[in-house]
Amino acid sequence: MCKKVVDDIEVTVHPIPTGSVSSGQSREDIIREGDQATITFVLSGTPPFTFTYQRTELPSAKRSHHALKVLETHTVSGFTSSTYSIYSAQEGTWTITFIADKFCRFPPTPPDGTVASSYK
Repeated sequence: MCKKVVDDIEVTVHPIPTGSVSSGQSREDIIREGDQATITFVLSGTPPFTFTYQRTELPSAKRSHHALKVLETHTVSGFTSSTYSIYSAQEGTWTITFIADKFCRFPPTPPDGTVASSYK
């Protein structure tokens, strides 16, 4: 028999995981040949994390109205810390394009089940 009033339900709402590169600050490093810059990704949510990051070409006046070319894409899975650092001598713009934690993901899966290739 169905209850008319339910008073023993507990609901837990988990926040959407987030990520930023270099704490969301725009940063320009000048490095000498053979040196590398540190790229730090800061993650929030409930570990473990899976996230995808990519490096795109730097914008220029010639390409101001065109999509920037993706130069590399990497996915890190099962990461249990809130900061992840890489070292690179390559120029470009670094972006987190996907993040998931123990409970949620962003961008969310659309109702039809397809996954967008990029989200900004």
